[in-house]
Amino acid sequence: MKTLLPRTERPSDSQSGLSLERVDVSPSLLTKKGTFMTETAESGLSDNGAGALAYITFIPAVIFLAMPPYNKSAYVRFHAWQSIFLTVACFALFVVLAILGRIPFLGLLVVPLMFILDLGLFILWLVVVLKALNGTSFKIPIIGALAESQAGK
Repeated sequence: MKTLLPRTERPSDSQSGLSLERVDVSPSLLTKKGTFMTETAESGLSDNGAGALAYITFIPAVIFLAMPPYNKSAYVRFHAWQSIFLTVACFALFVVLAILGRIPFLGLLVVPLMFILDLGLFILWLVVVLKALNGTSFKIPIIGALAESQAGK
């Protein structure tokens, strides 16, 4: 497909110094408005985006630790490990609380405690996702130190 692109000429060739030239352009680089998109990088995802995506579930975190463009970044590795350790800690905490919830009368205390912990963990999850998107390595106490040592920072 040929499209018109501006071409600068010497002022002696034309009064304005600007003319149009036809060049071959790949249709995939043109947007609907006729403007050009830049081609994506090799990985297609920024380190900030990959770090935040690692917190969605533990599956992207494991994938980022295994895939070459992402496993070379200490930033992405830190967030992937922190996500994995946070998932393991949450799972262990909820298993313990589920067992304690089966004990008579103690279960009456565990149910509101689980609600408060769910809310707190959701807020913590939002904080780490937003910090990762902003390019900050927010370290969760204990878990963050483990993630940092595994990521090799």
